[in-house]
Amino acid sequence: GANQPSHNMDILAGWRLGRRPSARPGARPEHRLSAPIGRGRAARRGRERKRMFFEWTPAIAIGHPAIDADHRQLVDIVNQLHGAIVADTGRQIIGTVLSDLADYGNHHFRREEQYMRRIRYPGYLEHKLLHEALFDRLSSLILRFEQGEAEVTLETLEFLRHWLTSHIMTEDRKLADMIVCQRIRTYA
Repeated sequence: GANQPSHNMDILAGWRLGRRPSARPGARPEHRLSAPIGRGRAARRGRERKRMFFEWTPAIAIGHPAIDADHRQLVDIVNQLHGAIVADTGRQIIGTVLSDLADYGNHHFRREEQYMRRIRYPGYLEHKLLHEALFDRLSSLILRFEQGEAEVTLETLEFLRHWLTSHIMTEDRKLADMIVCQRIRTYA
């Protein structure tokens, strides 16, 4: 049924709020919202740091290059969403960034879950359920937003920042610890 988490993930994975779906199934979403061209990369980076809502720090890295890269991208998309809300760019752009967050979140969750299955991670099911719960909440927000029944607020962004930080620092850190243990056993 429509309330099944994996069903919602599959539906939302291809949904792009009126945008043309990727040409290749499973392709990573492209993120179009970036700093304006023509002002110099260093100047843009300085401005972005000053107004950054969610800062990536080494303290939240788990030590797995691909997963950390995904986490950095998710943080970047949350920052893009914050920028779109603060600049009051309009519903279409906010909707596009929300869709990007859902698309990339789905990409990341599937990558992480595939990796957990491959290493036979004992907390796989519980971890997957946490992913599905967030994805269900995000899909509900997007549906309500598109129907004009909900707004994306700073409280929404605070929730996303808290959820991502907490999830990375607890659940993903457990996964990283198991990866390290397996590497030690493999090379010992």
